[in-house]
Amino acid sequence: FGIPEPSLQALVDGGRQDTEQSRYASFDELRGYCEKVAGAVGVACVAIYGSTDVERARTLGVSLQLINIIRDVREDWELGRVYLPQDELATYGVGEEEIAAGRVGPEWRALMAFQASRARAYMEEGLGLLETLDSRSAACVSTFAGLYRATLDRIEARGYDVFDGSLRLSPLTK
Repeated sequence: FGIPEPSLQALVDGGRQDTEQSRYASFDELRGYCEKVAGAVGVACVAIYGSTDVERARTLGVSLQLINIIRDVREDWELGRVYLPQDELATYGVGEEEIAAGRVGPEWRALMAFQASRARAYMEEGLGLLETLDSRSAACVSTFAGLYRATLDRIEARGYDVFDGSLRLSPLTK
């Protein structure tokens, strides 16, 4: 299918980065990571789908990874990782002690609303990819993105409490 080798290498590099880095100073730094672990998957997939719109594929992948990051804050904390950018935590007045305690106050909600808004903006831009896909491939990508959007909707409906209970969609919901 002509999957670009650099996208596969980026995926490996992102996996390796997970073993070496547990904090991200800024969104620019985090976006670089997201481009490796998820944007590269999008780039690989469009080679199979027959599109050349690698930028939107990368952007859509980043959006899905950002939603994973929001959903998995507690799980990542338990693994010693904080993917939320350190400068944004500071800007919103959220310390790692709030994450450790699972504290959902107004500062946390404001931070997470900002994160969700950014993820949605990336998704909106990335979904422009659908215009370049055949109907079957577009249906696949649209469905996948819809599952992530539903997860984000669920997180927002819970007031951004990502600490209490599972936020994953059940098989029946999917």
